[in-house]
Formats: sequence, structure tokens, C-alpha cells
Amino acid sequence: MEPSADVPEDVSQWNEGADEPLAELPAIVDLLRRRCAIDFSGYKTSTVTRRIRHRMAQCELDGARAYLQRLDTDETERNALCRDLMINVTEFFRDPEVFAQLADEVLPDLLRGRDASDELRIWSAGCASGEEAYSLAMLALDAAGRMGFHGNVKVFATDLAGDVLAEASRGSYGNAAVAAVPEGLLRRYFLRESEEGVRVDSNLRRHVVFARHNLLSDPPFTRIDLAVCRNLLIYLKPVAQIKALSQLHFALKPHGVLLLGASETVGAFESQAFSPMDRSHKLFRKQPMVLARAIDVPTLGAKAVPVQSEMALPDVAGQPPEVLEAELLATRERLQEMVLELQASHERLDLGNEELTASNEELQSTNEELKSVNEDLYVLNRELEDKNDELAALNRDYDHLLDSTEIGIVFLDAQLHLRRFSPAVGEFLALRSSDLGRPVREIHYRIGSQKQFLEELQRCAATGERIEHEMALDAGRWVYQRMLPFKEEGALGDGVVLTWTDISEVKRMQTLTEQLAADRTRLMGILDLLPDGVYIASPNFEIEYLNPALEREFGPVAGRKCHEYFHGRSSQCDWCTNDKVFAGKTVHWEWTSPKGRTFDLFDMPFHNPDGTVSKFEIFHDITDAKDSRRRMQEAAKLAQVGHWEWSLATGELHWSDETLECFGYAPGSKAPTFEVFLQHVDPQDRARVEAAVRQTLEQRKDYQEEFQFVRTDGSVRVGLATGHVECDAQGHPITLSGAMQDITVLRQTEQRFQVAFRASPLAASIAQVSDGRFIEVNAKYEKYFGWTRADLIGRSTLDIGLWVDLASRQAWLDELKRAG
Repeated sequence: MEPSADVPEDVSQWNEGADEPLAELPAIVDLLRRRCAIDFSGYKTSTVTRRIRHRMAQCELDGARAYLQRLDTDETERNALCRDLMINVTEFFRDPEVFAQLADEVLPDLLRGRDASDELRIWSAGCASGEEAYSLAMLALDAAGRMGFHGNVKVFATDLAGDVLAEASRGSYGNAAVAAVPEGLLRRYFLRESEEGVRVDSNLRRHVVFARHNLLSDPPFTRIDLAVCRNLLIYLKPVAQIKALSQLHFALKPHGVLLLGASETVGAFESQAFSPMDRSHKLFRKQPMVLARAIDVPTLGAKAVPVQSEMALPDVAGQPPEVLEAELLATRERLQEMVLELQASHERLDLGNEELTASNEELQSTNEELKSVNEDLYVLNRELEDKNDELAALNRDYDHLLDSTEIGIVFLDAQLHLRRFSPAVGEFLALRSSDLGRPVREIHYRIGSQKQFLEELQRCAATGERIEHEMALDAGRWVYQRMLPFKEEGALGDGVVLTWTDISEVKRMQTLTEQLAADRTRLMGILDLLPDGVYIASPNFEIEYLNPALEREFGPVAGRKCHEYFHGRSSQCDWCTNDKVFAGKTVHWEWTSPKGRTFDLFDMPFHNPDGTVSKFEIFHDITDAKDSRRRMQEAAKLAQVGHWEWSLATGELHWSDETLECFGYAPGSKAPTFEVFLQHVDPQDRARVEAAVRQTLEQRKDYQEEFQFVRTDGSVRVGLATGHVECDAQGHPITLSGAMQDITVLRQTEQRFQVAFRASPLAASIAQVSDGRFIEVNAKYEKYFGWTRADLIGRSTLDIGLWVDLASRQAWLDELKRAG
């Protein structure tokens, strides 16, 4: 289809507004065509210029050349400009009266007489975010239902903007966007997605096909029943408008319907390709192109003029007579003049109409742009309101923070005037709420030198230096005073922040830590002097401390771990007590070193000042004690003296075979408990024996007790028991050991001797060999020498004059010893 000759070819005849074109405009359009694959050369120069200037303002660029360079390097800005040029302004059921006519007249007329095999095809060109396409689909489906049409309904929705098409394809819209959708259609074709919006139902979505399509360059669709192209032509130059209308005309079926925007028209195509259906609503029907055919009328040579009775000339054949042509010639000349005048007037009117049409289109496009800008401003306003709400909330939080914090805070401006302060600052500066705006030099400083305080503030503000002090208050309280500059983007001189933080607890903990460190140093000094070995190890077996006693025994640590140092092992020992110790238990065990020395080991948790826990282990060398005990046991065994040992940590009692046999148990049997031992002791002696054991544990003194006991066979015997307590490095009892001897025979012999001594017919006495003091005398001795037993016991033979010659006495004693 060719454009009408009445359409001016000179683009300058179209009024595109007063915007002055940019010299770089062709280069910008060419760059967008090459880099974005979108050709905006068909868009009106004024529209493109305004959108470019708008983007330049957004980028804060003054020159178009700089903006061209920005477009060449910034893909994000190229995409932003393309989005602005494709002004995506659309709504559901925009211009409701137009959609009402589509629903009531146009769509039913298009569906009338169709069978189920046919298809209703609708094209929404420049669909933007899809509201118009979904509106058409809803009306078409409703009309198909009313008309009983069971064929397919398809809406082709096209646009240049791929990202907008993706949004349209998702079909998600906010509550404000669907406010214009009738309630019945909203319930039928949308699903509630959230409180903020809805989503297009799949039954509607499957009838709409979204595709990227350029109306000016891509092949059009075919067999279209209804083509909708609203508010797109107003942005195009006349040549591009003709191209777009040609594409739409080609796409439509014969007698198909075209719907344009309120300010758009088919122009010169109306007489050739479209007939108006409703000019007010911009509805047109496609007309087939008609080619006029010229008809030649044959010329007759006869000059005959028949005249009817009414003096009318029914026809003239050949050349009419001159008599008839004179008047006709004058009339023709007048008509020609009138035609020329009318043509001139018509041309003037056409030109005025074209200018008005172009101005109307320009106003409409400007209106669309203003709507787009208004939407942008609305969104921006909402964002600003949200930001204001956020700032108000932050300000409230800030006020609450200042009111509730126990830290004194003061904000000063660049001139050191008060801007804000927290209530806690009253202890340091004499401030009232009315002091805001006052110079800080007029405020009394309560905790130090006012002069020094002001000098430091000025230095902080001038140089940006952080000035910090610890300051002592009364009653042992401390505060930490900070002067901090605050600035924006690295600039100095925006003001100073003053803070006072109570560090009394920190100072107390610091003092306590120092005391603990000193105590630890003293403790380590004491441990260095101990004869027993001491070391401290971490949970990962690293030796943190080793006293000299251990170092003398095992050598330097040299960074070795405890299992390497003591046991020569590369990994943790199988018998390691760490798990128990770090669980809070104290472990006592015995270990023999590679050198053959035997140690009593005491492992216990050690709490460090920093809160960590280490293992504290004491080495008590019991090699000599064990040897002595062994020799004593061997001697006791020869003398039939039993040995026993009671572990106070485990409660386990060990008896030697001699001790077991003493109480009637078989050798090798398990020793009874201490309680069972007490049951063997005669009731008359039990309390005394138990008290002796308890006193030994409490006073760390050895004991020796003689007592009667009952053997397992029921016989009563006399025993002599001794006890000795062994303690750890802290003086705590750990082991009670001793000897047990059956002295029944000895006591029986002594009793027989006493009977014989007292009944002897000879005077007999028992005296100390060393000094001759009497221990015992019999009755004959009392009678013979005339002294009573009470007079003699404790006195020596010299006291009573029995021996006068000491040399003779000593000779007698020596002879007695030799005789045995």
C-alpha cells in the first residue's frame, strides 16, 4: 500500500514542539541502534530530545557530547535511555467507554457467524507491561461466551522492551494496578497472590502470547481480526506513522477493525484503506484498496441538439453548437475561479488541520510523557516518604538511645556550640536543655581543668586528633573521656563528639587482674622452692610451667609436650588423666619413671586468671619410702609381723598374708574393709582403737595400740597394731599404713613369769640396767630388805644403798651380759 500524495514528504512541515534538537542526536540514535538493536530514528525528534535531556539531568551531565561518551561505555545508562524512550504507560481498561464499545459492539460483531474451527485473533501492538493485552483477552473471552463461540481466542501482545515483556508475562500486579478491573472479571481471571497484589489466572494467561516485535521493521502478523495500537503513533514521525499504519492494514483481515489512541488518526489512509466506525473512539474498519478506471466517451461529428418539451437537452452528440457554448464558457470560467479559490482554501485548511493534528499528537505524547514522569514522581515521592519515615524512626531510636544510655555524650558543631547531649552528661558538664546552641566554653566543666578541656577540644576540632583520658572521680570511680572528630567524606571541621564512659568496673577488674598476676608470680616462686616436682599443662598437652625440682630430674623441656617430656611418646598416653582433670576431678595415681624412681602423682584442675583451665600435677618421690616399707615388710615377715595399708582416696584396705593369717583368713584373700576390721576388735577395746586411728588422721601422729580381737574361728587373741599416716604436698592424708602382730603368747608368758616372780621363795627384783632403777620387786624382796614395793619402784639401788661399789656393780653386769 502506497501513502497518499497529500501526505507531505518534508518532515519539517510537522510541528514537533519547540525543543531544540541536539547536534549529537543522530549519533545517539545510531549508537542505540548498533548497541541495543533498537532503531529510534522513526521517533519524533522533540520526543527523543526531551527524553535525552531528562536522562542527562539524571546523570548530572551538561553536554550532549559527554552524555554520548557515557552511553558508549555504560550499558546500564543505555538500557535506562531505551526504557525512557519507550514510554511504557498503560492501564487496565484505559478509557472505559472505548472498552465498553469493544465489548458491546465490536467483538460481538467480529464473532457473529463464526464456527468452532475458526479463531479470533487480536493484536495489541506496544503492549508495555501487559494490562491492555489482558483487558482485551478478558473482553474477548466474555464476548465469546455470550455469542456461543467455542473456537480459540488468541491475543498477540508485542513490544520492543524485553524486560517489560518479561514482567507482563509473569502477570503479577499490585492492588492499585487492578483497581480499574471490574469486580466480576477480577474474581474470574485473577488469583490473590498476597495482601499487596494478584496474579493472572492460567486460564487467561494461556490466551495471551507475548513477543518482542518492532512494528516498523519486523513482518506483521496476519489474519488479525482486531488490531489495537493506542498512543504509539503520536511518538512517530509522519513517515514512520505511514509505515506503522501500512503494517497494521496488511495484518488485518478484510473488514478487520483497527483501534487507535484518543489523539491518533489514520490520516490520509481514511479515504483509501480505512473507513471510520466511530471517530470519537478512534475505531476504523479495513477497506480493500479500489483502483478507479477512466471511461472514454466517443466523440460524434454531428452537430444536433434535441430539445425536450420542457426545453431540456437530454443529450448532445458531437460538438455542441457555439450558441450553447458561450454561456457555458462563462459559467465554466467562473466555476474554475471558484474551484481555484476553494482549492486554495482547502489547502490552507488541510495545512492548518495537519498542523493542528501534529500539535494534538505532540500534546498527547507530551501528556503521555507527563503521565510517565508523574508516575516516576509518585514513586519517588513514596520513596521519599518511606525515607522520611525511616529517618523519623531512626531519630526516635536515636533519642531513646541518648535518653537510656549511661554513657555521657555531647555533640558539638564546628564552632564548638552544643548540638545535642544525653542526660548522663550532667555529672561532667553543667548542662540544661536550654543550653543547646550555646558555646561549650560557657559551660562549667566539673571533673578537671576547664582551660585544658577547652584547649583539647579546639585541638581535636582543628586537627582531627583523637584525645582520650582516664579520669579518677570520687569514691574510687573512674571514667574514660574521649574527644572524637566527626566529619563527612573525609572533611575536617564538622564538629566534635565528647563521650564519658564509666570504667570503674574495668579498673577494678584490671586491679584484680594485676593482683592475680602478682599472686601467681608469688605462687610460682613458692613452687620453684618446693622439693616436690610441679608442672602445669594446657588441654593440648603443652607444658606451661615446670619447677626446678622436675627440671633437675627430667632435664629441660625444650618445647616438648608432656607425653614427650615425661614418657617419650609421640602422642597422648593411654593412661592420661586429662579428661578427668578437665572435668573438674582430682586424680591420685602412682608412676615409675624410666630412671626407676617412683612418684605419687596428684592431678587437679588449675584455674588461670583469664578463665581458662590447666592441669596442675605434683610429683612426690616415694622411692625411698617404698624401699623402706618393703624392707620393713620383709623384716616383719621374718618376725611374723603382718603389714597393712589403707588408701584413703579409694577406701581400699590391703593386708599382708601375715595379717590375714593373724585374723584367721587364708593367705591371698581379699582384705576386709576397715569396718569389718573394727568388728573383729573386742567391744571393750573397739572405741579406743577407732579413736586412735581418727586421732592419727587428724593430728598426723603415729599410734600403737594393744587390743584383744576375735579370729574367724572364734578364738580370742591379743594383738599389737601400729599406724603411720602419709600426706600429699598440701598436707592432706592419703595413706594410712602400719604393722599387726599377734602377741598372745608373749602376754601369756609374761603372765606366767609374773606368777612365778611373785611366788618365788627368793628375794627377786627387776631393775633398769643403765641406772639400776627398780621396775618390780616380789614380796620376799620387801621382807628381806625392809622396803615396800611402793618405796622401791622408780628408785635405784644407789638410792637405798644396795650397791656401794659401782665398779663392782659394772663388772657384775658385764658378766651377766656375757652369760646371756
